[in-house]
Amino acid sequence: MKNMMFAFGFSIISSYCVAGGGFSVGNGGDIIRCPILESYLSLDFVLVSTSKSKVANVESKEESFNRIGNILEKNIPELAGSYRNFTKLIFNENDLSQYYIWNQVSNLPDIQDEEFLNIPGVCGLPSYGPADMHQAVIREFVRTALYPLGQVTFSYDPQAIALLKNDPLQLSFLFTHEWLWNIALDAKANRAINYFLHSKEIDKLSVSEVRSRLKAFGAVIN
Repeated sequence: MKNMMFAFGFSIISSYCVAGGGFSVGNGGDIIRCPILESYLSLDFVLVSTSKSKVANVESKEESFNRIGNILEKNIPELAGSYRNFTKLIFNENDLSQYYIWNQVSNLPDIQDEEFLNIPGVCGLPSYGPADMHQAVIREFVRTALYPLGQVTFSYDPQAIALLKNDPLQLSFLFTHEWLWNIALDAKANRAINYFLHSKEIDKLSVSEVRSRLKAFGAVIN
């Protein structure tokens, strides 16, 4: 990855890159070091969050996954099973019959898929030094006999993901980002939906309000 100052750009992957029987899509999960906070955060959280007090408090990523699963069961039940299945299969490297497969790869290449963006708030202040970016996950569809339309394979850098090991909320943001590519129209929609699912606000809304908000963000749901 590269060092970034306050403003930096990523180009959108406009076409599939076919290699080794699969095709990579613009679905990379990124981690960024916020210099002033001296901590690592999910890129989605940095770009969308205005305050950590507005997101749910969780003690583990599993607690966050379960909370989001319950939110989906209440508001969008047709997606709840998909999300819960995804979270159960995180780091599944052995059961190749499953839809989601994970492979460890050190030093993942930067696929530059997050669209042009500026790092907002204190994390983007150049006076505190560069905000180091790490590609943590790359999602790829691989056509197999069992899944002729494409099996989802995640290449992940365990060292990059370990940077978030002490922050379950950030881990939840990172992994939920990957599942959201099942329903998100683009990177901007993915980030907005991800933050909304992790927010305290969603707990106060009616089913119709939640569904309406998700559609407005760019979620492909009925």
